Formats: sequence, structure tokens, C-alpha cells
Amino acid sequence: MLNARTLSGENTMVMDNIANLGNSSFLLRLNDAERAELLALGKKQTFRRNELIFRAGANSDYAYILLDGRVKIYQIASYGKEVILWFCFPGELFGLSEIFNGELREAHAEACRDLTVLAIPYVELRSYLARHANASMNIIDMLAGRVRILSNAMLNLVADDVNSRVMKLLYRLACCYGQRNGEAIRLPMHLTHQELADMIGTSRQTVTVVLGELRREGIIEIKNHVISILQPERMKPSEGDVNHIHFEQTAAMTGIAI
Repeated sequence: MLNARTLSGENTMVMDNIANLGNSSFLLRLNDAERAELLALGKKQTFRRNELIFRAGANSDYAYILLDGRVKIYQIASYGKEVILWFCFPGELFGLSEIFNGELREAHAEACRDLTVLAIPYVELRSYLARHANASMNIIDMLAGRVRILSNAMLNLVADDVNSRVMKLLYRLACCYGQRNGEAIRLPMHLTHQELADMIGTSRQTVTVVLGELRREGIIEIKNHVISILQPERMKPSEGDVNHIHFEQTAAMTGIAI
């Protein structure tokens, strides 16, 4: 566990890393005392790029807080294709789904770059949540949001063409993590075309073509592998779309005006 001397430094590092990600971060929703107590429960671990933090079928003894870098949570389809369920960014909690009932891991968690996490033992986390109702409610909200993401992704896969799926994915990322820059919304992360493709069930080549079309139409801009949405209204799902309400609620919660 972190001792009192290192806690302040860890807390500062975490807050520096998540300050630009908006209120989507779990840690930003905690007050200072709740956050400090939670961080004190963890043991710092480092992972290299492409290293697995946990794998499907492993015991679920720990939950993790990402301090820096990016983690992808994914499953492997029966035919061998990687299906990305979501990404975790600094300040976010992951590895929760199975620990409360002691089941084996159902997904893989892989470091997208060299990174640092805090590993929190299940017993310690459960005791912490019993003492802090605000943290417990935020975890419920977070897990419910991930369920909505997955259910909407399944519906989109069946009902939408690939252009719509790409646009909805970018719009969702903007609602969760976007940074306003005048009329544009910047996505503060580097996502490869392959990663975007693996999130919506298509090929890298197809995503490249769609992004190219969106650039030519002036809807997005890509500089140094960072995407900015120049015309958010053209990406916004219609009011009759099941994604519309979810995206609106997410944007309201994170304080991102879209």
C-alpha cells in the first residue's frame, strides 16, 4: 500500500493526468477525502505497452485505477478477432465486473502504452464502498453507463451502416472526453484506425475511408493523430435514435456542451 509520504505525490500525479479529461473520470467525482482514502488502499504497478494487466479466465482479486496511459478492455471472438469493449483513461476504475461475485475474468485488459495502475484488493474495496455511499453510487453509475455503451453498440451493429457507426463512436467519445476549442470538440487521445475499427466491428481500411470522407466534408479534422469534430451537430443522432438520450445524459454529466 502507499504510505503517507507517497500518497500526496500519487494524488497530485493522478489529478494532473485526469484534469483534462472532464468529469467522466471516476476519481474526479470523489471529494478530496474520499479520493485520498481510496488511493491509499492501492499498490502501484507498472506495465509495458501490450502487456496484459489481466486476462480472461484469471481470478478477479483486484480492481484497478489507471494513473496514466490508456488501457483497452477487449474479448477475443471465436474466429480470433479482437473486439474492443471500451478504453479506460487516467482516473478511471476498471476490473470491477467480476470481483463482487468472485467470478473469473471474462475479458482481457491490455496496456496500450507504458502505464501505471493502482491495484486495490477486492476486500479492501468492498470495505471502502461500505463506508462511502457517494463512491458506491458513482460506481453504479459508471457500470450502468458501460452496460448502455455495450447495448447501444450491439444495436448499432445490427441497425446502422458503417458510416453511422463511426460517427456515433466519435460523438460518444466527444460526449465523454471531448474538450471544447471554439466551435470544435477535440478528442484528447490518440486512437488508431484499427482501434476504432475494433470498437465497431469493421475493418481498419473501412474506418480510414470513412474518416477521409468526414475530413473532405469538413466535419472532422485530424492533426498529429488527434481528431477534432468541427461540426458536432452533423454527427448528433436524431431524437428518435436510442443513442440520443444516452449521449445527451453523458454530455450533461461531464459538462461538455455539444
